[in-house]
Order: sequence, then C-alpha cells, then structure tokens
Amino acid sequence: MKLLAGIIVAFGSLFLVFYTTVVDFVPTPESPKIAGVASKEKAINIIFVGDVMLGRAVEVAYKKEDIFKNVANIFSEADAVVANLEGPILSNHIKTPNNSYKFSFATTTLDILKNAGFTDLSLANNHTDNSGRDGYAETVLNLKSVGLYPFGDPNLMSEYSVSAREIGGKKFIFVGINDTYGNLTTEKIFGFVKNLREKFKDGILIVCMHWGEEYEFVANERQVKIGRGLIDLGTDVVVGSHPHVVQNTEKYNGRYIFYSLGNFVFDQYFSTSTQQGLAVKMKIAEANSEFELMPVISNRSIPAFMTGEERASWLKEYLKINKTSQIEIIDDILK
Repeated sequence: MKLLAGIIVAFGSLFLVFYTTVVDFVPTPESPKIAGVASKEKAINIIFVGDVMLGRAVEVAYKKEDIFKNVANIFSEADAVVANLEGPILSNHIKTPNNSYKFSFATTTLDILKNAGFTDLSLANNHTDNSGRDGYAETVLNLKSVGLYPFGDPNLMSEYSVSAREIGGKKFIFVGINDTYGNLTTEKIFGFVKNLREKFKDGILIVCMHWGEEYEFVANERQVKIGRGLIDLGTDVVVGSHPHVVQNTEKYNGRYIFYSLGNFVFDQYFSTSTQQGLAVKMKIAEANSEFELMPVISNRSIPAFMTGEERASWLKEYLKINKTSQIEIIDDILK
C-alpha cells in the first residue's frame, strides 16, 4: 500500500510540475457586481478565518483534545468555511521542532479539518512548499481525497490558484495568490485576475492574498495598491493573511478589503495580538451582501469566538485602527 500511495503522489507531483501553466493575460471588459439573490432563496453564509497552522505545539494540543470544539457548531451553520492552511499535509510527516519554520502536518489533520467544518483552504502562502513541489502536490491530493477544496499556488499564478464551485446555487470563484516571495509584479497579479473576471462573468470572485509585513497592524502601501486594484477589476471581496495579527479593513468603491485576519490557530503564544484573530461572515441574500465581524480569542491553540463585553470591547478598539477606512460597525455588521 505504501508503494502504491507513493506512486499516486509521485504522479500527482509530476502532473503539477510539468502541466502547471500560467494563465494568459488578456484585456477584459469591466466586471459585473455581485448578482442578486432572489428573496425566495436561502441566504448563503461564507465564513473566512485567518492562518491555520497544525504543526509544532499545535500538534501536541490536538493530540490531547479537540482544538476546534468551541467553533465547530458555528462552522456547521455556514455554507462554507475558508482558511489559509499554513503548511503541507504529508504521509511521511515528521513532527516540526518547536524552533523550526519548516512546517509539516500529519495526514490525521485531514479528518480534523473536515470534522471541524472547514471546506475551502488556500495554499497560496510561504509554507505549503516547505517540502518542495512534491509536498505541495501531495497536500492538494490529500485535501481532495477527503472532500476539501484546495486553491492557491505558493509559487505561481496558475489554474491551481483557482477553485470555482457552486455554493447555494451560486458560482463562487476562490483565488489564492502568494505575494510574500517578491516574484510577482502588480501587473501580473492584475492581469491574472482580469482574465478570471472575464472567464467567470457572473460569479462571485473572492481573492485571498498572502501579503504584507508580519506583526504590523496597518496594511502597507503595496497591500493597499493591490487590494484597491483588485476591487477595481471586479473582485467582490479581498481577504488577507500572513501578518499574524489583525490589520485594518477598508471599504473601497463599495466593497471590502480585509487586509489581514490574523491567526486563527497558531502556536505564537508570545503576545496577545498573535493569539487574537478576526473571522468574517459574508452573508449573501436578496441582492445584497453584508459582513459580520466575529473576533476570535485563542487559548494555547484552541480558538473560540469572543462574546459579550469581550467582543464589544475588541470591536471598539478595532475601530481605532480603521479611522480612515470608511467603515462603520453597527451590531457587529460592517456598514
């Protein structure tokens, strides 16, 4: 069986290496807004969370108890749960040492993710290739084997950057782009997304960007340029990761850019800000979309949604870094 599994993974790896091609960049017309949802249709709820890292001390934690016990009930009510998976899932997994940044996750995490309610996982980051192209290819195959939807390429913008699927009767296009290696120009990023907007004229286009500077609470100039450019091209919402802390949110031309949702599950226990994150629930109904902010607190890699005064206090403080972002929060909903 191990030999057979090795052949399957090797074949998948070769397929990704030799048949991954960058999508042609072509001019496209102005993109449409989110299509309306008839009032008789059920509302569609998509939850976005930040970085999920299942190695190092997190591996110790999930072997002791269900680390997603506090959030699974909320996840189960959503039509999709989207996260940035910060590392490869490998059959030859060896536990990542506590001082290492070369991550590896065991295949047992597949069922953990599935049972918790995750559905769509971005692999467009600087850790899913920690075991090379073969490790990335195996991760894609492993996630698909349990019915999860991977999207995003750590090194390229290609067909593997995109996952297009139907949710609640509507077409969603999830795109993952890693901007941390410095190998992408803004022109290439914009050309890639313009091409997708043309290809999926009526779909809801969601771009997940891995970008920015670690531990900075406000987006930098490049993030703003890319984020606004993506909105101008017809992207319906931009969701960011990588800084490990929550960054500001911006309302630009009527659409939202969440520059960083921070950590959702990580073992960065050295500060309060790295153990807090932001989940966002996107609700689409009756020709409108709204976004609910759901702050998260993590206790030694066990996340929970804040409630009551803790939640209200966090949101109040969060508004302070959003003074120029044209956002307003009423009853936890962005306005």
